Amino acid sequence: MVLATEGLGAQPFHGRTVILINEFTHSAAEMVASFARENDLATLVGTTTSGEVLGGANFKLANGYRLRMPVAGWFTWAGDCIEGRGVPAEVVADVSPESLAAGIDNQLQRAIEMRN
Repeated sequence: MVLATEGLGAQPFHGRTVILINEFTHSAAEMVASFARENDLATLVGTTTSGEVLGGANFKLANGYRLRMPVAGWFTWAGDCIEGRGVPAEVVADVSPESLAAGIDNQLQRAIEMRN
C-alpha cells in the first residue's frame, strides 16, 4: 500500500497545516503523521505517538480462545519503522487532564498560536 499526494501544486493551506498528536494517537493516524512529517506537509504539535502500527490477525484456538499475532509492519519511505518508537512532535505541548477538565486543550491552543 502506498500513500501518495495528488501533486496539484501550491495550495493556500501549504505551510499552515498542523496535525495534533499525542500518546493516544495510534495506528493509521500515526501513519498519516509520519507521512506528513517526512514530506514537510504539516507541523506536528503535541507529544510522541504511541508507536502501535503493526497490523494483526486473529486466529481461533480450541476452547473459545483466540490468538492475535502481528502480520504486517509500517515503514516510512525512508525505511524507518515507527513501531515501538512512535512519531515525535516537532512542537511539544503536553496533554493536561486538569486543563481538559476545565475546557482548555493545551495542544490545540499551542497549534492555534503557531498559525496566527
